[in-house]
Amino acid sequence: MEVSKIMKLLVFSDFDSRLKWGLTLAHYIADMFGKVVVYHREDTLRQVEGYISKDYIIKHYDNRKKLLEREDIFGDFDVIILAMGGTENIYFLNQLSKYFRKHHKRPVIISGMNGLTDCEDMHALLSRIGADIICINSKRNFDVFRERLQYFGITNENLLMFGYARIYKNDTKMVSNIQNGQVMLFIGQANMPSQKKQYKYLMNKIREYASKHPKNTIIIKNRDITHKDHMNAYFKRKEIFQLWRWKYRFQKKPNNLIVSNESIEDLLDRADVCLGFYSTALLEAINLGIPTLIINDFGIGRNIGNHDFIESGLLASLDDWIDNKIPSVNQQWKDENCNFVTRREIDQLRNMLINKLKEDRKEIEQYYSEKKFPYFYFKN
Repeated sequence: MEVSKIMKLLVFSDFDSRLKWGLTLAHYIADMFGKVVVYHREDTLRQVEGYISKDYIIKHYDNRKKLLEREDIFGDFDVIILAMGGTENIYFLNQLSKYFRKHHKRPVIISGMNGLTDCEDMHALLSRIGADIICINSKRNFDVFRERLQYFGITNENLLMFGYARIYKNDTKMVSNIQNGQVMLFIGQANMPSQKKQYKYLMNKIREYASKHPKNTIIIKNRDITHKDHMNAYFKRKEIFQLWRWKYRFQKKPNNLIVSNESIEDLLDRADVCLGFYSTALLEAINLGIPTLIINDFGIGRNIGNHDFIESGLLASLDDWIDNKIPSVNQQWKDENCNFVTRREIDQLRNMLINKLKEDRKEIEQYYSEKKFPYFYFKN
């Protein structure tokens, strides 16, 4: 089936990596549509400039509730990429159900997880039930989610083993052996470390590395939180990598330390070693062949975020990093957990989408419906 060029695609998102994920999916299927519109809430698009085509129509919105009450959001588009956080999917799908009951038509909905997802966290999947296609990031998550849905009596036919969606300048990166004059990329998270003792410890270790390896450059990738409603905005004031904290603790920031808000794609292209507590960007580094260390100094568990890497072989200490003892990844773990989109998955998505467009659309069946889970719709 040839998809008509007059068809319209909407990317509905809000912030950060979710917006990047939605734009990446749009990149894979945009040629199937005559018009692509992107709704977002970011104050600046500098982190996703490489993901936006000049042909896209970009629109900013402030109030999700008011926007979804407009019928043109559902009526003007044939396909919607829903690139939102878990609970936001519930509200969107609920409004879509109301639209269908009134007009007896609706667009095809593509949803999915934008980043690293704990496969024991069923809320991430259940909040998206109702979408026509749900993209899953890893083989392990796909297998676990598909099996768990049986316990809930939910069909798994809408799940697509897709992989992590990213756009790179280069498909692969050649990395030389660890030696002086290299770039160490520290990938930060807004909520880790979370304690004063932890950030003091980490700052001392970074300073120790900078002193021992003066020819190496340490680049700290900050989370670029530019909007007050971003889910991590609360943690921003605690972030250890703000430059004033270095002045307060040490009077002077090490000369070979850079705090950067550059895009992760550009930073990964320069990195020789990556380290951090948890992040999808660490999976990207592993996928690109960059030696990677997952910090275990503060323990191993969900509260740290590094529990997803337990079987990776990459858990190590900051002292190991200082001594250039960078672990190697467990290949079996990598094969099951570090899956990135290839042409094969893109073709599967496109074919699945064409089939969905052929079908007569019915009212969506949310798991978190208003009847079964009234809490989500309770107005405080």
